[in-house]
Amino acid sequence: MTDDANLDSKLDEERFLMSDDLPFTEPGFCLNAQSDWGALAFGFKKAADLLVSAQLEIFRHGDYTVYPIVYLYRHHIELALKEIISRGGSLLDPPVGVPPHHSLRRLWTRCKRILKRLDIGDDIPELQPFENSIQQLGKYDQTSESFRYPLKRFGQPALPPDLESIDIENLRRVAEGMSTFLDITLEAVRERAGEHARGL
Repeated sequence: MTDDANLDSKLDEERFLMSDDLPFTEPGFCLNAQSDWGALAFGFKKAADLLVSAQLEIFRHGDYTVYPIVYLYRHHIELALKEIISRGGSLLDPPVGVPPHHSLRRLWTRCKRILKRLDIGDDIPELQPFENSIQQLGKYDQTSESFRYPLKRFGQPALPPDLESIDIENLRRVAEGMSTFLDITLEAVRERAGEHARGL
């Protein structure tokens, strides 16, 4: 059998639940990142990268897995933005908290305001390309639901009709660039936090 056939065979295997089966058992992978925005952001991006690699190498049903791939990258970006807001906002007086919504555009707007108040941002490279990508992601997925459900709350299609396909190799490349931008921005916030701690 080919690798594709082997994988499809494993994925299609039926397994019936046993009486002592439960989703969560120990020991296993540690859940020590639950209060860390950055660690969770890293996890979602790594999961997306692994899924893209498997998709391109051995799996044939990309029209189905593209949805979780986009969602994982989008959620990575959302969490990374919220980490910057959390760390940067805590340096302000009064502090600025992390909002509970999922809008990337609104999160990025809050980020920019915090960076401006901390006198960070003008010297961060690639700000405009990052903002262009945020705007496109926000256009197609305003509330983090477009790639998780087929329909919106009131029955409209979750995705607008002008988005018919996605190049996942390009998506991975752009997501990597966005992640690098966010890492650089977060490092600038950390440096400012160190200055605050030293009273500079």
